[in-house]
Amino acid sequence: MNAYLRNFLVVILVLIPMQAAFSLPGMFDIQTVDIPRQFTAMGNRSSAMDANSHLHAAYGGKQLYYATNKSGSWVTTIVDTHYLVGAGVSIALDSSGHPHISYYDMQNQHLKYVRFTGTAWQAPETVDHDAQLGGDVSSLALDSDDHPHIIYYDGKNEDLKYAFFDGSGWTIETVASEGDVGKNSSLALDQAGHPHISYADLTNENLKYISHNGTT
Repeated sequence: MNAYLRNFLVVILVLIPMQAAFSLPGMFDIQTVDIPRQFTAMGNRSSAMDANSHLHAAYGGKQLYYATNKSGSWVTTIVDTHYLVGAGVSIALDSSGHPHISYYDMQNQHLKYVRFTGTAWQAPETVDHDAQLGGDVSSLALDSDDHPHIIYYDGKNEDLKYAFFDGSGWTIETVASEGDVGKNSSLALDQAGHPHISYADLTNENLKYISHNGTT
């Protein structure tokens, strides 16, 4: 085998796996979930996968929408029909696979929460009457009792806030308040149900992390 042919084969052997790697986007299954719908106001989207690999998605801006393919085809529902709701949305599934959603009411500047009981959507609850997310998102997580925990940005005071439901009512705490903090936040709960939060400190241009150990 001459040197030219050997080098040619080496190049081919290198390019074949590269071609396979770069072909990955073609393997994605792209489906249209909600059509036709004209979104005159659009916020972020949030999705979660249940134990049977069915997708649950929440989205909105003009109204709050929910979509799922658990029946085998896509079904969409308008969860909150009020005007300019559904931005800043976050979805989580409880132990029964039922969706819980936190979202923003832009017209009234409320942080809201709603859940599916298994038979129907409950009436939306107002968690914070003066949230003013300022175009940011909320982040929702459920503890072992399926109680909701939500973090969000208080645009009025430029603070990071944390709200949780203990089974009887909501409690709201200011987690961080030094400078302009709390945007782009994300929440996770540990096995004890304690919150762990990452967020942006815009004043110092830092990414920060804060947690609660059950005491402090």
